[in-house]
Amino acid sequence: MSNMRKSILSAVTILFLISSAYAAGVTITTTHTEIVNETFDGSFSDYWYRAMNDFDYSGTFSTNYTESGQCFRFENHADDPMIEGGKRSELEGPAEPQFEERIYNFSIFLPGANSTEEWQMDNPDADEIIVQWHNNPDEDLNEAWTMPSLALTTNTVDGVQHYIIFNLWDDDANTTTEKMDSEGKISYFDLGPIGADKGNWSNWSFYVKWGWLPEHNPRLEVYHNGVLVLERNGYPNTTNDGPGVNQQFGCYKWEWRDDNEGCDSILNRRVIYFDNVTVTEVTHTTEVILPNCENPATDPDGDGLFEDLNGNGLKDFDDVVIFQNNIEWLRTNNAPVPWFDYNENGLIDFDDVVQRYQMQ
Repeated sequence: MSNMRKSILSAVTILFLISSAYAAGVTITTTHTEIVNETFDGSFSDYWYRAMNDFDYSGTFSTNYTESGQCFRFENHADDPMIEGGKRSELEGPAEPQFEERIYNFSIFLPGANSTEEWQMDNPDADEIIVQWHNNPDEDLNEAWTMPSLALTTNTVDGVQHYIIFNLWDDDANTTTEKMDSEGKISYFDLGPIGADKGNWSNWSFYVKWGWLPEHNPRLEVYHNGVLVLERNGYPNTTNDGPGVNQQFGCYKWEWRDDNEGCDSILNRRVIYFDNVTVTEVTHTTEVILPNCENPATDPDGDGLFEDLNGNGLKDFDDVVIFQNNIEWLRTNNAPVPWFDYNENGLIDFDDVVQRYQMQ
């Protein structure tokens, strides 16, 4: 055994640790922070901008179909001028940071058959996006725009209107839609017929943790009227880009694009309503209180390593002793390995004690 290891062990044997009444453990606290909450009662926040034409019908506050207050009405025409490269009437949010974990809630009203605004059936594959989370290409790589990372669409399947979700991903820094399609990195999920949603409000919740690798702990759960209809936790769900996704909702009918000569749509108008749109940030805070310590371990210099194991705000020799005494405790209590892996070998082991000792 090296002299350094002997000196550490000797110091440990002569330092007597007094037990305290504080409960040791690894705790994870989850916090939900509402970023935006839109009821559209005469206004909406500057979180969103209008990606739509300036016609009176393009995007308006409305009391149609609401029991109280107002909602937001989107109308899109096949002969409308192109907006952002497509035929759209949407509200768009800003690009998020990478790897965000968020809950997106919203209510949708698709006008029914008793309305002049009816959400009519179109030809198969003449679909439209009603909510999307669009990835943003890396400009420094001259990366092309692709289909959005995640979208809720409506389409016609066997003569019936269905909800379809599609999701795409790629861990390559520079990608295209064609590349992802050829590599099987685009998935489609048929949620079934729209059915009773026409002429009624439907409630949706998308719980997403964004990531393009499994180690990013990606998450995707979709709830329709309170029922879990899609779960894809652990599967990559976005592309490898510097900017994160940005949410858009309303109606984007790509079949109507000016350059789409093969357009099969038989429609020339879409009207849809949204209400109660919220975006909530989910954060998880981990605290590690080691045995015989009163306070959680801290990272005094912000380098990602928690050198202050006893939580007294200092990097002192007591931390070395506590570390040596509790290596096995850290392992069995699932403490975050990167916090205490000072030699960066992917483990919490005695070499980390030595490394911590050298930091004195």
